[in-house]
Amino acid sequence: MDNIDRTETENEETGRWKKINSWIKRKFNYECYMTFLNGCYSCKWEAQQKKARRPLCCCSLRERLFYPWLVVSFCLSTLLLFTWIETSNEYNGFDWVVFLGTGVWFFWSIVLLSFLGILAAYTALLLVLGFLLCWEKNQLYLHWYHKILIVIVILFCSFFLWILLTYWKDRWFTIGLSLQVFAPYIHLGSLSVMVLLSWPVAFYLIHLEGEALQVVIGLPFVLILLCLYVVPLGIYSPCVQEKDKLGPKPYFFGHRGAGMLGPENTMMSFEKAVEYGAHGLESDVQI
Repeated sequence: MDNIDRTETENEETGRWKKINSWIKRKFNYECYMTFLNGCYSCKWEAQQKKARRPLCCCSLRERLFYPWLVVSFCLSTLLLFTWIETSNEYNGFDWVVFLGTGVWFFWSIVLLSFLGILAAYTALLLVLGFLLCWEKNQLYLHWYHKILIVIVILFCSFFLWILLTYWKDRWFTIGLSLQVFAPYIHLGSLSVMVLLSWPVAFYLIHLEGEALQVVIGLPFVLILLCLYVVPLGIYSPCVQEKDKLGPKPYFFGHRGAGMLGPENTMMSFEKAVEYGAHGLESDVQI
């Protein structure tokens, strides 16, 4: 009988400790999660008490006015990064121009590419953090360090794009062709993002009290989503065409094989090129 009572007491204590441990883990993880979000976004790393969630807007007018600038900085940094990636054939010329001006030879084009990637990642991270804080109904407060950096990013990207537009006009033709190639993938990515955002937007609209606010917020979102669904009707991409509309097959030439390893490699290379319908053959003659 004593053993049975002792066993029941141990089971009750074990169940109580499991509940306490699960509560501690859940509470600790949520507080760490919110502290991390607030620390990265607002530079406030101290743990905050859980506040009552507000069903409507959870940020001040100043933060609401500045958040579109954060979106603009992300778009500009991403556009500039894409532009610089597409001008990779001109990296050597850019390094040479910098060398003539500074007298120091270095791979400045790669440094600039890394810097632009950091800017795009930085603005994207702030966008995601702000969205998560809004989802948790937490008050937004972007630290003034971040605000200054966002303004600098906008000015830098605008200035660099102006330089490319003024002194490198031929590059924009290449960028236009690249956008035509990547248009289907950009469309699918944008559509996926809008579909994912439709759930929190719908949840937010449900809790709005005034019908005017619901129309002001919901109508632009629906119009953008409809435009994305209709965009494929006007997209022209060389990657998405019917077979009878494809251009002629480009000419290709057969190059000699590794003659230094074996003379027969050149003959094998030429035979294989003729087999696949090469337009011509090319070889080097050494005397």
